[in-house]
Amino acid sequence: MCVFTHTQPKSSRLVIRIARPRSYAATFLAAALSGLFLFYGFEACGDVAEEVADPTRRIPRAMILTILVGGVSGLLSFAGYVLAAPDLQAIVAGTDADPIPTILVNSLGTLGTVGAKAFPVITVTAFISCVLSLQAAGSRLLYAFARDRMLPGSRWLSHVSDKHSVPTNALAVVCVVPILIAPFVFWRPDTLARVTAFAVLGIYVAFQAVVLAVLR
Repeated sequence: MCVFTHTQPKSSRLVIRIARPRSYAATFLAAALSGLFLFYGFEACGDVAEEVADPTRRIPRAMILTILVGGVSGLLSFAGYVLAAPDLQAIVAGTDADPIPTILVNSLGTLGTVGAKAFPVITVTAFISCVLSLQAAGSRLLYAFARDRMLPGSRWLSHVSDKHSVPTNALAVVCVVPILIAPFVFWRPDTLARVTAFAVLGIYVAFQAVVLAVLR
């Protein structure tokens, strides 16, 4: 979209005029979530440190590369969405509350047959990659708590497969719980925002708890 789809005139790419003054506090906080998600995930490298050879050298390197690759790819994606947006004023004003589908529909026609087919493949691949990384990190984190007997059913959750050398029970729980949540969100779409907010707050409360513990 950065290359093929530019629907905005040059004068409106950098300056967006608003008809009336308004508070940008909520908009700023919502936009800040993009930055949080953009650079989030580097700590997952540490969750699999016990399974990595020479972790003291490779894990920090993987964390740095995660931030760099994620940051660059995310910024390019945002730039593509902004340049391909058919109506930036509607997005800023809030009349187009969910602009991503509008942008994609508007852009796919300009990408050609090959581009229109390649884009969904790239998107699905990215989602699968995210799911696999979250499952790997979440299962190891659950296993670590269970190994230290900090969870109910710790003995079962801390089981490690002799054949595959992975915490199979913890991995199964991490896979099953989202499957159970998905139908609930499907029938009650309004709960998706609550589930997402809970996940985001939980992540950063946990991060800050470690920071506060160190400062204390």
